[in-house]
Amino acid sequence: MLEKNIKLIALDMDGTSYYHLGEPVEANIDYINKALKKGIKVVFVTGRPHLNKKNRLDLYNFVKDESFLIGFNGAIIYDILEKKVIKETLISKEIIKKAFEITKKPEYKDIDMYAYSHDLNKTFINKTLETNELVNIEKAFYEGDIEVVNDNTEIIDCYKILLRNFNETLISEIKNLGLNIFWLKNSISAEVTHSDVSKANSLKIILDHFKIDRRNVLAMGDGANDIPMLEMAGLSIVPFDAKEKAKKHAMIVSKYKHNEGAVGIAIKKYILGE
Repeated sequence: MLEKNIKLIALDMDGTSYYHLGEPVEANIDYINKALKKGIKVVFVTGRPHLNKKNRLDLYNFVKDESFLIGFNGAIIYDILEKKVIKETLISKEIIKKAFEITKKPEYKDIDMYAYSHDLNKTFINKTLETNELVNIEKAFYEGDIEVVNDNTEIIDCYKILLRNFNETLISEIKNLGLNIFWLKNSISAEVTHSDVSKANSLKIILDHFKIDRRNVLAMGDGANDIPMLEMAGLSIVPFDAKEKAKKHAMIVSKYKHNEGAVGIAIKKYILGE
């Protein structure tokens, strides 16, 4: 079924158009480029850092003034070809410091915290490199300095915070700092941003820029942080292996897993009509 009115495709990376913590699913690349050639705008909307070699943005045939990427769950809008930041919304250093202070409580001794700072060559953690599980996970995206926060640490503004092995009591305390938290019940991981930040909010900025109505958007994602984006799109699709909660907020659940090329198959069917 060809959707003639789709003017922009919004794609999550990990678990949707990309392998988890990896590079693009090969089966999607050609179809994404066919959509670009047809004049459809493609925006990657991810929790990842915008500057990461595994993003492999060189594989896509973007054109000038239409090469936007939304990173850190919406905390940054980046022009790929111009290599410049269009907009960024950071968590203040004061709030970051308070968040790390919370994790010092004895009842939160098992919690791991990891913060991506505005200085893209520095991240902050609450435990040693050996005991913070997020260090090993995030090394897929980050190769810079990692600093364990103590009383003498010069904390700076951050794009987002990652949490692991948390509980709902901690979630409440973090929310009380006025922050946005994306997580699923029974999950061991969560992502935290400024209260104004979400994938959907940053996508709206791009839609306004292009004067595209949300009804003319195809959005694809697989997780909790994708739900606002799925809800706002005119057509929303999730891979077969998406999180159950994400499936409930999508119009269509693909028959294909993300690593089977669910994105490419959706573009082929709904955009290209092949």
